[in-house]
Amino acid sequence: MLGSSLTFLSSSVGFFLSASLLLANADDSRCTAKGGTCTDYRYTKCTAGYERFLCDGDNNRRCCLPCDATCLKTSSRPMSGSTGSCSIVSRSQWGARSPTSSTPLATPGYVIVHHTVTGGCSSTSACASIVRGIQTHHMTGNGWSDIGYNFLIGGNGDIFEGRGWNRVGAHAPNYNSKSIGIAMIGTFTGSLPTASARDSLNKLIACGVSKGEISSTYRLLGHRQVKSTECPGQALYNYIKTLPHYSASP
Repeated sequence: MLGSSLTFLSSSVGFFLSASLLLANADDSRCTAKGGTCTDYRYTKCTAGYERFLCDGDNNRRCCLPCDATCLKTSSRPMSGSTGSCSIVSRSQWGARSPTSSTPLATPGYVIVHHTVTGGCSSTSACASIVRGIQTHHMTGNGWSDIGYNFLIGGNGDIFEGRGWNRVGAHAPNYNSKSIGIAMIGTFTGSLPTASARDSLNKLIACGVSKGEISSTYRLLGHRQVKSTECPGQALYNYIKTLPHYSASP
């Protein structure tokens, strides 16, 4: 009995030593070549943001990029959501239907902003009702596998999970596989979303960058820049053009 215990203990120690040695010898050269450091993004704040797929190990090990002068200037802006924190109303919380299929999304280099061309909302329950209606239209009316947007934002500042960070959306032809689509709930042709909604838009983007779900060098676009449409409405588009990372050319 004692011999068996000693054998088990010896094997366990050997396993942990091997695992530690393997991690120590992990090939993180793709990250270090960019001046970054591989770390567990769940426990480390990275001001410049993370990039996935540059570090060995599981998906929690991500490349913390170095912060240059531009990054420091951007992160100091109060509306940029520089803390990288965002509270999101999950699919189960707003009563989403299950998708019929999904496609993984690699780290996107674009963020595309839309408006839903619906009425606005100022409470979680009212916004959730609109989001459910949009999902029904997209799935039943359009025959899509799920709601088209990755996220939606209500007038009270609530952020609703659509397809989320890691699934290809259906919101911008030719850009779906390389973008996050964020829809502001309402119609913003002649008026802006509320200050709370605009703040949540900025915080959501910053949150995505800090978690490595959006490239730190992303380009911010309005839907009209990639498709012949009035979306996201002239007033909202004018606002988008004032934000960091807005790109006049897709």
